[in-house]
Amino acid sequence: FIEGDTELHFGPGVGLIVKGELIIEDGASLAPAPDQGLQSWTGIRIQGTGEAEIGAAYITGANICVEIIDTWASLTGTEIMDCLTGVRIDGTGATASIEMAIIESNGTGIEGSWCAWSGSVDVHASEIVDNQNGILTTGSANVNVTDSWIVDNENVGFAMDGNLLQGSTVAANGVGVKTSGGWDDILDNVIEGNGIGLQLGNYP
Repeated sequence: FIEGDTELHFGPGVGLIVKGELIIEDGASLAPAPDQGLQSWTGIRIQGTGEAEIGAAYITGANICVEIIDTWASLTGTEIMDCLTGVRIDGTGATASIEMAIIESNGTGIEGSWCAWSGSVDVHASEIVDNQNGILTTGSANVNVTDSWIVDNENVGFAMDGNLLQGSTVAANGVGVKTSGGWDDILDNVIEGNGIGLQLGNYP
């Protein structure tokens, strides 16, 4: 349990591995030690029997800020910045709820890899902005993005692989939306001002 207004600073190669229950309250901060560079600490890894509820905390400067492996976690109002990967969801049993989050200035904002085959990763009312890549998915990851903003990502805004994109704004990215298999649902979005708005691909 990490209370609001708590500040945790991590040295190189250090992070949190969660195998029980982790709750992080609004206002907590997790970041590298002041004398360390960005992406020097490993981040938060939730795995196995672990679960996490992360509120409006600030998580910055990790290799992978939040990694969810074959389990469940929620992020509500969380701000994730300056990580190599902001949020990574991996494994067919992995699911997540990401709501009202700000995921900004990372290498990759959200990465879904072979995840949520029996559930879903729901990204709602969130900002995925100013990353090198916004959202990358592989392995028919069941990622649903609704009512969100995917803006100013240098390379790809949303690389889809069996996903839902609905009611969202995709703007000013190198490539707005990139598909790979043809089974994605893209409904009622605003896609504008990208280098390429929609790039249709084939499997593999």
